[in-house]
Amino acid sequence: MLSRARMLKDSAANLLGFGLPLVAAFFCIPPLIHGLGTDRFGVLTLLWAVASYLGLLDLGLGKVVTQELSAPAPGRTPLPRPVVVGNAMLLLGLLSLFIIAIAGLLLLGAGLQAQSTPWKTDALWAGAVMLMGIPALVLSNGYKGILEADGHFSMVNAVRVPIGIWTFAGPLAVCYLFGPSLVAISLALVMGRLANLAAYMLASGEAWSPRAWLAQSDRSVLKGLATTGGWMSMSSLLSAFMGYVDRFVLAYVATPSVVAYYAVSQEIVTKLWIFPTSVVTATFPAMVKAHAEGDAARRVLWRSAALVMLLVIPICTVLGVWARPILALWVGEEFAAASHQVLSILCLGMVFGGAAAVPFTVLHAMRLQKVAAQIHAAEFPVFLVLIVVLSSQWGAVGAAMAWTLRCAIDFCLMAFWCARALKGKA
Repeated sequence: MLSRARMLKDSAANLLGFGLPLVAAFFCIPPLIHGLGTDRFGVLTLLWAVASYLGLLDLGLGKVVTQELSAPAPGRTPLPRPVVVGNAMLLLGLLSLFIIAIAGLLLLGAGLQAQSTPWKTDALWAGAVMLMGIPALVLSNGYKGILEADGHFSMVNAVRVPIGIWTFAGPLAVCYLFGPSLVAISLALVMGRLANLAAYMLASGEAWSPRAWLAQSDRSVLKGLATTGGWMSMSSLLSAFMGYVDRFVLAYVATPSVVAYYAVSQEIVTKLWIFPTSVVTATFPAMVKAHAEGDAARRVLWRSAALVMLLVIPICTVLGVWARPILALWVGEEFAAASHQVLSILCLGMVFGGAAAVPFTVLHAMRLQKVAAQIHAAEFPVFLVLIVVLSSQWGAVGAAMAWTLRCAIDFCLMAFWCARALKGKA
């Protein structure tokens, strides 16, 4: 059973790992905008976004590795550690090659259609360079999963913090040393990812040779890992997409200024995800073990939920109640007057979203990834209808209402199915 002290320690380590790069971003982004110019900085943000989303395209295998190494499914013979690691890494390696092929074709198509201007040419070559970092990005998730299964969260975050800071500080250093070259910045980011992968490999102490992975390959194991990870990946991708599709819908039904009012408030609120994420990442291996051993998984659930709410509710209350003065201090009174209601509504949604993270993680720990993915698939069309109707009627405030309603629905569904699962009815 995960003790309170251990849960707090691991959650604090994760919070530092997720939070310190945000501090680096706060200080590095303004000079980056000044040094690169608006167009090149816009391309850099796309490179960051692509890297972030590619991290979700690992078929959920990082978390599957954590799950399999933490405890086997009830009633199933445990798989040897080398078999789990070897097959997972083989899948991740093949997946990274597939992503490179697809991304390369898309980049080639964009290059053939783009008008030849200096910064666009620079951007296309930067994208080509970033392709070299895809294997490191994808494989790192597998090695991180090994460390999390072993409970080495301090080690995970000792590796996570430098690459998180380098993501923002690296481009700034390149900009000062070599000028506004997106290709040079991409090289720096790829080198950072390679160093990150090497650090995870050394920390995990596991085999890194593709020959070693092939030696452990087993078709039935590969199929099982891919199926479980596929449901995890589907759920993560749908959740991430629902986190950003509202901006595109709002851009279609309203003006760019309305999108800006909404996006700034949403960016503030979504950064609060580091709090529930820090907790559930720390407690996931314990939830897996509690379920596999027939232990009281409810205790882990309630401890996790209590800590998440203890972190999220006070911050959301302060932001929601004093939204206008906080926004005025940061972005000016004119902007605050138009967007403070949006921030207040989104803060309420964040409370529901943070609470939903706990039953969502419990469902994964109980190997009910399919249920979680089906919940998100059912929510998606409902959310699209809500966002179109409400944003057409009330603009940014309507979009915030739709996002908050979706978070509330998500919490209710996740909590309901989690309760059923704990009673043995799922």
